[in-house]
Amino acid sequence: MIFLKGSTQEIILIVGLLLSATILLLQLRNYFIFQQKIAQGDILYSFSNDLYNMINNVKASHGNSYINYQPLLAKYELTAKENIIEIRDKISGKNSSFFLNFNIDSTYISDSKKLCIIKITYCDGKENIQIKKDFCDGINSECIKYTYSIKSEVSDLTQECPSREDVIEKIVSEARKQGVKPSLALAIAQIESNLEHCYKNGNVKKSPGGTIGLMQLKLTECDDPYNVNENIRCGISQLKEKCRTSSAIAIAVGFKCTKQASCEDPDVKCTYDCTNYGGEVKIYSGWDLALRAYNGWGCCMNLGGGNIDCYGDWGKATRRYVEMVNYVAQSYKIYD
Repeated sequence: MIFLKGSTQEIILIVGLLLSATILLLQLRNYFIFQQKIAQGDILYSFSNDLYNMINNVKASHGNSYINYQPLLAKYELTAKENIIEIRDKISGKNSSFFLNFNIDSTYISDSKKLCIIKITYCDGKENIQIKKDFCDGINSECIKYTYSIKSEVSDLTQECPSREDVIEKIVSEARKQGVKPSLALAIAQIESNLEHCYKNGNVKKSPGGTIGLMQLKLTECDDPYNVNENIRCGISQLKEKCRTSSAIAIAVGFKCTKQASCEDPDVKCTYDCTNYGGEVKIYSGWDLALRAYNGWGCCMNLGGGNIDCYGDWGKATRRYVEMVNYVAQSYKIYD
């Protein structure tokens, strides 16, 4: 406690000076916060402008090429959908977006300190432009063989970490064999693992939650999910099984369905309600039910180690999983 000695006028004067100083400090604080937001906004628009120029430069280059880029923003969300790129600065809350006159692969990236903008040219003339996490190490300058004509029966892959082209052929062949739309199986593999069974160091991919490989399977779902051929077969088999049991799973975890039957029954519709976590009420039917069950009927993502994400990026991605798969599947419809 502070005791002030002196006349009443002096005390009032001192109190007034203290109040004035406090107000001035608050004003300075607000000013610096305002200036910080302006600076943060400048970084956002610089990032957006750099990305726009790099994508166009990669697009205009001859053959396969890439550009590595290190964003200055520490906390951001980058979304590419069709020909629109949007960046949201998590700190300032500002958004920046731009339009391209060509399509790039759909993607969602959050807070990555390294980005690679890459163009892959296939021998049939098709170009594939991607924005990927982490720097690219290199790319073959020659065109990549890419065929829409997949044999009805493809032998087991001999490499533990096969190429993207070989993975596509094997998934399409196995999906047709099991009576599943190849476009859905390919879209799942792309979203789950970017069609890559292994990391660049040769180790089979494994998520923090414990799912493994190309189709991101649990050990309990497959005899040997570390084997790429078994992973593909088992992943497609799991999707088919989820079609059969999806409504039963939905009912078991507390969601409502019109009936309990296979997803191929046109009368089966299930309500997916995640409004408690900021999601929407969605009605799923058909193979959307199988997709929903493949990623789980929960509204949150289990990150492993007791960590559950309900409100962050992983939780949001979990709730829009079906829509993401269907969007990516559009580019693989030619295989159906």
